[in-house]
Amino acid sequence: MTAGRPRGPATLVVRMLVWSLLLLALGVPALWWTSHSAIRALSEEAADTQLRAFALQLRAAFVSAQAAAPPRIGVGDLEWVWQVDIDGTPAFRSELLDLTGTTLVSTLDRPTADFVVRFVDTPLGPMRLAERIVHERLSAERADAAMVRYLVGIDALRYAAIVEDQTRALQGLTLRITIPSLLLLVAVIVAMLVTLRRSLNSVGRALARFEAGETDAIAGRFPAELQRLVDRVNGLLARNARLLARTRKYVSKIAHDLNHPLAVLRNGLPGGEGARLLHGQVERMAGLIERYASLAQAVGTDAGVARSLPVAAVLEDVRDGYAILYRQPPVTISVECPADLVFSVPRHDLEAAIGNLTANAHRFAASRILLAARLDKGGLVVSVDDDGPGIPAEHRPSALRWGERLDQAPPGSGLGLAIVADLADLHGGTLELDDSPLGGLRAALRLPAAGTGG
Repeated sequence: MTAGRPRGPATLVVRMLVWSLLLLALGVPALWWTSHSAIRALSEEAADTQLRAFALQLRAAFVSAQAAAPPRIGVGDLEWVWQVDIDGTPAFRSELLDLTGTTLVSTLDRPTADFVVRFVDTPLGPMRLAERIVHERLSAERADAAMVRYLVGIDALRYAAIVEDQTRALQGLTLRITIPSLLLLVAVIVAMLVTLRRSLNSVGRALARFEAGETDAIAGRFPAELQRLVDRVNGLLARNARLLARTRKYVSKIAHDLNHPLAVLRNGLPGGEGARLLHGQVERMAGLIERYASLAQAVGTDAGVARSLPVAAVLEDVRDGYAILYRQPPVTISVECPADLVFSVPRHDLEAAIGNLTANAHRFAASRILLAARLDKGGLVVSVDDDGPGIPAEHRPSALRWGERLDQAPPGSGLGLAIVADLADLHGGTLELDDSPLGGLRAALRLPAAGTGG
């Protein structure tokens, strides 16, 4: 069972876009909540500052009057109330407190460096109160300093309204700053994604040129992060090409070196039953050597380099070559392929696979072989049909395995169906055997489009 691809966004750009949208979806509400809390705190601080300013104004007016008359301050009693105590006794208070006969009760028992602001309950209801105790000389005639208590308050509801007005004003300012900032952030994210997509597309185009055989490596100028990756991939490709060439060279040399002593053994064996057995084993060894050497040569010097090929021309070349090679018995080889069919695949591998399938079909064909090609779901399908006896369905799997031979042809003749299956697998494809409409065997070679196999 083939493991499925991991689920999720297919491209890096889409993943970054999803993460950016997710962060914005989570970050904007969090930023708004945080800014709202900060704005609320700033609004309360602004209201308290206004309350302290009124309290300072009260103290300045009281000191300037030298405690001889009620201080005159420019704030209406409907919003603010105030009271001045001297040595613990209320001396002056605002008109509203006088009219209602209300006295503000102090919550402090010692002098303070600044006005203390807090919520308190009063006979007039909850208030926001600023209070301070100061030792002051009220007049030149009085030698000692008096303990003066200043109390300034505002109704809690009015205080809340002031805070709310301040909050709305600051929120409006914040929105005017935040919305352009968010738009700028989105523009930056889009610019980054576009740049990333262009960079990845440039790598993709360079890879496509390499797969098409236009370049010997993934060539181009890329951002530093991608360039390091491209350089490593190019290094791996070059190392793989050297390893493949070295392996092919060694296999060919081994086959060549072993063929000579086997030829000596073949020609020097005497007659008799034992000699016939030895001769059969020698022939089998020679066939295996030629078979492995053929496999090494099947993956040509352009292995892994897919070039756009006119498939019809390849089929016609194979047909013409085998028509000359196999004149007897006479077999008609025909081609059915659109003239404009082009597919990206190493030419040597395609020719080797089709040639071997054609040779295999020629051994068994009575009078006709059909070479056909078509595109199927973006991939290439090349079929070779013959009108021979075919292969029983139960024997077809073994025909694609190494070491299996269903015919009596001499050892070493052709690559064998197993090698064609290996070539197909090398390119992410398959070789399928089925009944042919001509009455014999159909061998269908399926190759995926470049970059989709594996």
